[in-house]
Amino acid sequence: TMQPSSWHGVTTVVFGNCGVGFAPVHDTDHERLVQLMEGVEDIPGTALHEGLAWNWNSLPEYL
Repeated sequence: TMQPSSWHGVTTVVFGNCGVGFAPVHDTDHERLVQLMEGVEDIPGTALHEGLAWNWNSLPEYL
């Protein structure tokens, strides 16, 4: 099995530098973004669902 990134010294994750980000986003697109990140970045959907509050729509709200 794979070990958590933090076990290898990773302390920060930068989202969006690959061209895929979580803002702006419509309420109806949450699942689409989760599936995209599962495929592109190999981040488990369960982790995204548990870790994201989805309390934004615009980039300023996200920041």
